[in-house]
Amino acid sequence: MKALIYIIQLPRNTEPCEVLEAYDKVELNIAGNGTHPAPWHAKLGFQPQPAIATLHTLSPDGGIVPCLELVVTKECIYSVLHMGPILTVIIM
Repeated sequence: MKALIYIIQLPRNTEPCEVLEAYDKVELNIAGNGTHPAPWHAKLGFQPQPAIATLHTLSPDGGIVPCLELVVTKECIYSVLHMGPILTVIIM
Protein backbone atom coordinates (compact mmCIF):
# COMPACT_ATOMS: atom_id res chain seq x y z
CA MET A 1 0.00 0.00 0.00
CA LYS A 2 1.23 3.50 -0.85
CA ALA A 3 0.50 6.47 1.40
CA LEU A 4 0.52 10.21 0.71
CA ILE A 5 2.00 11.95 3.77
CA TYR A 6 1.98 15.75 3.77
CA ILE A 7 2.47 16.74 7.41
CA ILE A 8 5.63 15.37 9.05
CA GLN A 9 7.26 17.16 11.99
CA LEU A 10 10.27 16.56 14.19
CA PRO A 11 9.63 16.86 17.94
CA ARG A 12 10.75 20.23 19.31
CA ASN A 13 13.29 18.80 21.77
CA THR A 14 15.36 17.04 19.09
CA GLU A 15 19.05 17.94 19.18
CA PRO A 16 21.35 17.77 16.14
CA CYS A 17 23.25 14.49 15.81
CA GLU A 18 25.02 12.34 13.23
CA VAL A 19 22.87 10.46 10.73
CA LEU A 20 23.95 6.98 11.83
CA GLU A 21 23.44 7.86 15.51
CA ALA A 22 19.95 9.30 14.86
CA TYR A 23 18.50 5.96 13.72
CA ASP A 24 17.39 4.98 17.24
CA LYS A 25 16.90 8.48 18.68
CA VAL A 26 14.80 10.53 16.25
CA GLU A 27 11.02 10.20 15.92
CA LEU A 28 8.71 11.76 13.33
CA ASN A 29 5.22 13.02 14.14
CA ILE A 30 2.75 12.28 11.33
CA ALA A 31 -0.64 14.06 11.28
CA GLY A 32 -3.56 11.77 10.50
CA ASN A 33 -5.43 14.45 8.54
CA GLY A 34 -2.35 14.93 6.35
CA THR A 35 -2.10 11.23 5.46
CA HIS A 36 -4.18 9.57 2.74
CA PRO A 37 -3.98 6.30 0.78
CA ALA A 38 -2.34 6.81 -2.61
CA PRO A 39 -3.55 5.27 -5.87
CA TRP A 40 -1.58 2.30 -7.13
CA HIS A 41 -0.21 4.28 -10.11
CA ALA A 42 1.08 7.24 -8.03
CA LYS A 43 4.77 8.06 -8.39
CA LEU A 44 6.93 7.89 -5.28
CA GLY A 45 8.77 10.98 -4.04
CA PHE A 46 7.99 14.68 -3.82
CA GLN A 47 4.55 15.75 -5.06
CA PRO A 48 4.12 19.39 -6.18
CA GLN A 49 0.54 19.79 -4.89
CA PRO A 50 -1.03 18.39 -1.71
CA ALA A 51 -4.03 16.07 -1.69
CA ILE A 52 -7.20 18.06 -1.10
CA ALA A 53 -9.15 16.84 1.93
CA THR A 54 -12.93 16.94 2.24
CA LEU A 55 -14.90 17.33 5.45
CA HIS A 56 -15.97 13.68 5.62
CA THR A 57 -12.34 12.48 5.54
CA LEU A 58 -11.18 14.59 8.51
CA SER A 59 -11.06 13.46 12.12
CA PRO A 60 -11.16 15.83 15.12
CA ASP A 61 -7.96 14.44 16.65
CA GLY A 62 -6.14 14.04 13.31
CA GLY A 63 -3.96 17.13 13.64
CA ILE A 64 -3.15 19.71 10.99
CA VAL A 65 -5.08 19.79 7.69
CA PRO A 66 -2.76 20.59 4.74
CA CYS A 67 -5.44 21.63 2.22
CA LEU A 68 -9.25 21.75 2.42
CA GLU A 69 -11.80 22.24 -0.36
CA LEU A 70 -15.08 23.92 0.59
CA VAL A 71 -18.04 24.85 -1.58
CA VAL A 72 -20.17 27.77 -0.36
CA THR A 73 -23.80 27.13 -1.25
CA LYS A 74 -25.56 29.94 0.63
CA GLU A 75 -24.60 33.44 1.61
CA CYS A 76 -26.07 34.93 4.78
CA ILE A 77 -25.81 38.62 5.60
CA TYR A 78 -25.47 39.46 9.29
CA SER A 79 -25.81 42.94 10.77
CA VAL A 80 -24.35 43.40 14.22
CA LEU A 81 -24.84 46.43 16.47
CA HIS A 82 -22.82 46.50 19.68
CA MET A 83 -23.19 49.48 22.02
CA GLY A 84 -21.38 49.13 25.32
CA PRO A 85 -21.31 46.01 27.52
CA ILE A 86 -25.10 45.48 27.57
CA LEU A 87 -26.77 46.07 24.17
CA THR A 88 -26.00 43.70 21.29
CA VAL A 89 -28.39 43.34 18.33
CA ILE A 90 -27.93 40.73 15.59
CA ILE A 91 -30.21 40.93 12.55
CA MET A 92 -30.17 38.09 10.06
